[in-house]
Amino acid sequence: MKKISKEKVFEAVKPYLALIILILVFAIGTKGQSLTTKNIKIVMEQSMALMLASTGVFFVMTTGMMDLSISGVVCVCCFILAKIGEINPVLGVVMMLVTGLLLGLFNGVITSVLKVPSFLATLCTAYICTGLMTHFIASSAAMVPLSLYSFNTFGFKLPLILILLILAAGLFYLRPFGHYVRMIGSNETAAHFSAIKVTKIKVLCFVINGGLAAVAAFLIGIRAGTAALSTGSDLMFNVMVALTLGGFPFGGGAKAKISAPIIGSFTTYVLSNGMLLMGVSSTAMSLIKGGLFLGIVFLTSPTFHRLTDRISTRKMSLSEP
Repeated sequence: MKKISKEKVFEAVKPYLALIILILVFAIGTKGQSLTTKNIKIVMEQSMALMLASTGVFFVMTTGMMDLSISGVVCVCCFILAKIGEINPVLGVVMMLVTGLLLGLFNGVITSVLKVPSFLATLCTAYICTGLMTHFIASSAAMVPLSLYSFNTFGFKLPLILILLILAAGLFYLRPFGHYVRMIGSNETAAHFSAIKVTKIKVLCFVINGGLAAVAAFLIGIRAGTAALSTGSDLMFNVMVALTLGGFPFGGGAKAKISAPIIGSFTTYVLSNGMLLMGVSSTAMSLIKGGLFLGIVFLTSPTFHRLTDRISTRKMSLSEP
């Protein structure tokens, strides 16, 4: 029991230890530049949109599904914000949120009601979004209304993020909905027999994902000032890296923790920011992040656990007289 307890504690603190180690490494490597108040604020601001996008995908993946359309959804929402915002900024924000929710609903219906595998369905949604954006903004980017730039402040974004993350955590831990989500991810058949409306819960997870993606698009839009084909292009990969670094179990289920997208997003940008301050090229950054992602996925995979079990069993058999 004592050994199991220690393993559980280590699993729980691993993401935090990784973050602390990265902070210390970059503090030494940059001679303290990474620990300045200005730089910490920059990292926090950069990670906000990723936190929201990762939290939305977190709900979907906890049920055992996948969403590969997050980059396309964010790009479309940012475009809606820019185009309709030219007419009326408030209407632009409202329609951006509606667009995100509708795209989430579309993904939910396709995957949960029509039973199309989530991997294929969301991949198709991503291509549809990319095709639409190629048609509308291939020649020139759409400009976000200047009146919305006033919201690009730390004082506005931090409370917004905190409120949304607290609501997400409350929904996941304090409401029956969160229990249903975890149960579906652990054993969907058992969830069916427990009278849980599995299809409804899955659709709602995609809707939540779409809504949070829309807010992430708002933060990206007011920060970049434009909606272009490249808007959110690397978001899907960064979401996967963030969830991995945050300790999210890719099978979903009961072991999923809402802290994974939060701590993982911050760790991702600590990594990117630290490498930038140390003069690492963008190509090398991509290689390092990709290798790190692949390595962590392998280390947390059933194959690796089976391999370590075989090695430990062999060692025990060899040690016996």
